[in-house]
Amino acid sequence: MLARGGSIVIDGPLDDPAAKALASAALRAPDPSLTVLRLDRRRWPNGLPRDDLPRADEPIAMLCQGQTCSLPVTTSEALLALMNTRRAGSPS
Repeated sequence: MLARGGSIVIDGPLDDPAAKALASAALRAPDPSLTVLRLDRRRWPNGLPRDDLPRADEPIAMLCQGQTCSLPVTTSEALLALMNTRRAGSPS
């Protein structure tokens, strides 16, 4: 399970309704090897540890494994589809 583990990164204010919806969808992940990470850029007043993270005008979610992340999605439905696609492609 650890070999195929990954993270779902939710980038958006913790109190934003769209970010909350993405986080709620992420927590319903059909794969227990995924962790959910929340990123609220307002909590880093001196800048993020990495400046190369993508920025968006609205909350986004990315599915990451190793050093690779998916393209960002902005809806719960798209995130659930991404997680289901990952699960279908994983060896049992």
